[in-house]
Amino acid sequence: MNNIPSPDSTSVRVSSIQRFSIHDGPGIRTTVFLQGCPLRCPWCANPETQDPLSGKMMSVSQILSVVERDADYYRHSGGGVTFSGGEPLMQPDALEALLKASKASGFHTAVETSGETAGENLLRAEPFTDIFLFDIKHCDAKIFRKVCSGSLDTILRNLEALSKSGKVIARIPCIPAFNMDADTVRGIFALALSLGIKEAHLLPYHTLAKDKYARLGRTWGWEQSGISKEDVEPFACLGREAGLRIRIGG
Repeated sequence: MNNIPSPDSTSVRVSSIQRFSIHDGPGIRTTVFLQGCPLRCPWCANPETQDPLSGKMMSVSQILSVVERDADYYRHSGGGVTFSGGEPLMQPDALEALLKASKASGFHTAVETSGETAGENLLRAEPFTDIFLFDIKHCDAKIFRKVCSGSLDTILRNLEALSKSGKVIARIPCIPAFNMDADTVRGIFALALSLGIKEAHLLPYHTLAKDKYARLGRTWGWEQSGISKEDVEPFACLGREAGLRIRIGG
């Protein structure tokens, strides 16, 4: 029996909706940023999405009415709708309803996730999701917990389960003084390949969110200079040599 709430009965806490996005999956997309995140990565580009009680309440129907405005662009570019955050799986009922409504409208769907969620939430979202853009930030649980305040064991367990769907693209934020060394990157690539993942996106660290932190009265938490695509290219070469399809950028 399908217990998914109807769109009109589901409230979603939304941070923002970005139209004409080209970095959150294939083609031209609308990215819906849901509110709330269990992690506290000090380089987070969307700190305004972290608080689960902030944002604005919208119905699924209201969100889909925005997404539908650009249906022609999705059709011609192979795009669709991406649900991001924060961590969209912090609102599992809402995400499931959004995904189901999006598929009913004929849209390609993507979910950006850190994997820090109950496994059942991912399994609920999977039937209505075309691709998962799954962050793999590190392979050392102690380092990950110290820096990001999360459970790598939970994330890797979810990654292993979800990878069986064949829908996972690994996303690797390339962060100086955290994971930008050959051994760490090779470990992430080896993990991805061992799970049958065929594609990885390398995301160069940037500091564009500093102004957001100032507006929120917070301090930017990772005092490293931003890096370029050229800085990441040696790691891209390692990934290609290992047998992965590599893309620099989202």
